[in-house]
Amino acid sequence: MTLKEIATIAGVSIKTASRAINGYPDISKATRERILEIARTHHYLPNNAARSLRQNRSCTIGLVVPDLTNLFFGEVGRAVHNHLKPSGYSTLISFSEGSHRMEIDALDSLVAKQVDGIILATVGSTADHVQLIREHYRIPVVVIDNILEGADTDLVLHDDMANSKRLTEHLCAQGCRSIGFISGPLAETSGAHRHEGFLQAMATLELPVHPTQVVTGDWTVQGGRRAAMELLDRCTSGLDGIITANSLMALGLYAVLRERDLRIPHDIAVASFDYLELVDALDPPLTTLSRVDSKIGLLAAQRLQYLIDNPEEKGVERTLVTAELQVRQSSVRVTLT
Repeated sequence: MTLKEIATIAGVSIKTASRAINGYPDISKATRERILEIARTHHYLPNNAARSLRQNRSCTIGLVVPDLTNLFFGEVGRAVHNHLKPSGYSTLISFSEGSHRMEIDALDSLVAKQVDGIILATVGSTADHVQLIREHYRIPVVVIDNILEGADTDLVLHDDMANSKRLTEHLCAQGCRSIGFISGPLAETSGAHRHEGFLQAMATLELPVHPTQVVTGDWTVQGGRRAAMELLDRCTSGLDGIITANSLMALGLYAVLRERDLRIPHDIAVASFDYLELVDALDPPLTTLSRVDSKIGLLAAQRLQYLIDNPEEKGVERTLVTAELQVRQSSVRVTLT
């Protein structure tokens, strides 16, 4: 079955059949569905190699993430794939493991595969290399998760400072006055901005912050566990609230609080960035921000597709994604009787 035969059966031009199969938006829904149904019935598979030659494209995009054990990046990847697949794109995923050197290696591997564009969850230190990829190889790059200082890239990020302030203000409203903060790595803008948002909110609320109240984690469960132990050991006068910069570190915090017989929220109220489905199993349920992983993935994929289709685009878009507070039992203070 050829594309010409599909078009004949559907009663449309070859161009219309091609555009429907390749996901172009200027085809009516009814026409597209009719053409796709005929293609499925006759087991038609598009010749991607020929299409790539015609369009001078590989019809692949690259996604570089630290790892997929952090479910945030898994959901970002799912959203990217779901948006771009109908347009005929395949997604190649590479892992940096949070390393500067491995991020460069991952980028180089994708360039060698001649991807049409890259979505990069950056460690924040590869600006020169990313700029080279954009200018020399003419491959558009959309950055997520951290700001890449020194590279003129499009960005789709958490509004880290505003979201951190929202969590801090919530714990204060629940009566917390001595609040600890487990941050992400301060060398990454996501970690630094969440930390700064916490400090700014505490200053506005006129609540003192001693250096012992802030400990740096590494975004992992074990990192959250180590940071929680350090935080509790250092704050001998006691804390009545703790914020974690992501939900994986909150899992480590929960484990330490249980081991030390500290009740949530009666002894210490807890709130966290992110929403990962696994936190639904926590007891008590964890107060978080609303999930934005899929939204960040979708916005990054939409922007990358636009840049691929409009290679002369000079403007740079920087999008900050805000999240709503999702209050659950971990932060609601109650009076014991």
